[in-house]
Amino acid sequence: MMLLFCFASQMLVYYMPLATVALSLSSETDKLALLALKVKLTNGVQDSLPSWNESLHFCEWQGVTCGRRHMRVSALHLENQTWGGTLGPSLGNLTFLRMLTLSNIDLHCMAKFQNKLVV
Repeated sequence: MMLLFCFASQMLVYYMPLATVALSLSSETDKLALLALKVKLTNGVQDSLPSWNESLHFCEWQGVTCGRRHMRVSALHLENQTWGGTLGPSLGNLTFLRMLTLSNIDLHCMAKFQNKLVV
């Protein structure tokens, strides 16, 4: 019985940190993606999205919703802004994102279709 307890204790010691590290790295990916998205969306305007900073966990940022289980970004609701920026490629790094709401947002869109630039 004592041998089983020791084995179980060792499993917890070795496996728990790996799960914690994986969750931490995933969270860091989401945070960095959001910060990069902020720069593109707002054209780097300082006072835009003031809650998007290091003092709060990104799940507490304005317009950001995270799933309860993994604490990853599941929805972005950004409305009524005239930033004039673009959607950057970092949006693709939000792998748990299921809903993106950009209503009444002034964006400067550039898309390439069949080797022609459309603005």
